[in-house]
Amino acid sequence: MISAIKDTIYKDAELITTEVTLDESGQASNFSLNGPKNADLSRRFLKARSIPGDLAIAAASEDDGTMAIGKWYAADNLDDAYVSLVQPQAIKKKILSSHPLRVLPLDRVESTAVVYLVAFDLSQIEVGYSVGTEHPKLTYSERTSDRLKVQGWPGPDGVSDYEPLASTGRLSPRDAKRVLATFTGGFKRKHSVFRAGGRSTGNGGNHYGFLQNGVLFSTIHAGLATAYADKNGSFGMKTWRKEDNKKLGDLVFARQNGLPLVYKDRRGNSVPGKLVRHNFKGNWSGSKQNTIRALRSGICLQTNESGTKFLIFGYFSSHTPNGMARVFQSYDCDYAIHLDMNMVVHTYLAVYHTKIGKPIQVEHLLEKMHWKDRKFNDQSIPRFVAVPDNRDFFYLLRQPKKSSRAQAKKDMIDAGSPESVAASRSSKVSR
Repeated sequence: MISAIKDTIYKDAELITTEVTLDESGQASNFSLNGPKNADLSRRFLKARSIPGDLAIAAASEDDGTMAIGKWYAADNLDDAYVSLVQPQAIKKKILSSHPLRVLPLDRVESTAVVYLVAFDLSQIEVGYSVGTEHPKLTYSERTSDRLKVQGWPGPDGVSDYEPLASTGRLSPRDAKRVLATFTGGFKRKHSVFRAGGRSTGNGGNHYGFLQNGVLFSTIHAGLATAYADKNGSFGMKTWRKEDNKKLGDLVFARQNGLPLVYKDRRGNSVPGKLVRHNFKGNWSGSKQNTIRALRSGICLQTNESGTKFLIFGYFSSHTPNGMARVFQSYDCDYAIHLDMNMVVHTYLAVYHTKIGKPIQVEHLLEKMHWKDRKFNDQSIPRFVAVPDNRDFFYLLRQPKKSSRAQAKKDMIDAGSPESVAASRSSKVSR
């Protein structure tokens, strides 16, 4: 019944399309020249522009309010953050036709569905990860075959919950002043196991692993796409290898979510993952016909011409993994991972900034995402930052400013009561 609803009533429920102007008489000029690399577009769309539509992050645009497709525009209220929008139909034909054995052709709806992207300069931020109060769980996925389960074990790692540790589902109060952005993490445990293909027959089904604050909650499996950060503050994405297990002790966090959407080959080209077109073997979620379109989100790493690395979040309004791979290819991403899908609450991103004498200001990627935040006296209470959430999430922090010992003590007092500070120490994903 759920599958039928996905393919009929809910199909394309979050689809966003915008009018594209191909008139070359108006030259776009306000996009950033020093940010991430722009998308590689076909000649027909090189000067195409579109209205931002539902984009709610304030950013520079052209004089007529449009944005050039595939270009990056600096965010108004954030340093070293950029936004972009694109439609797959604008991507260079050479990219769209590459690796046909790995990627299915895109239909008309997916080709014109809008993708919103936000990029953050990694040289200016720290990346963190936190589990939610409930997800991802540690029990077996309901998809796990009985023959793959260990008798007497409630989950693939022998535990059923986080005790004696507590999962707070929110950012440490000490980090709230530095928070730059948050976005929802990956699949729930229910969907985090392979149900077809070679990976479904071993390692208990290869439940997606995760690690927070140096604590390994669920085994990190070789062969899976992994986002991680080490104790030096370096953030990366890669396909995990067995030999990488030797470095687990050096990690602050790690989060696996299936297989890569794109990666760089030996020639340095951004290429789609080998199982992008296979919904069940790739565990992307979809129909048997491999044509399912849905709201999806993903992240990628990109390195621009000057060597600066960017973390890019993509909101795909009605796409398959095929469309996601093509978009990340067009932006020449080094590596890309699928996150979650189907609902706005599962593909949420918000950025934060402060003004003197005013509470924290929240800007959501899309306007409708503010419905997911609680309200108090008409003020938004940010999800993940001020209230606990049952879903896991990533967060970005501004680099700390050097301060005196007295100022550091004052900052700790300002963060909250001794009780809240003590609680934050146990939940914080440190650098």
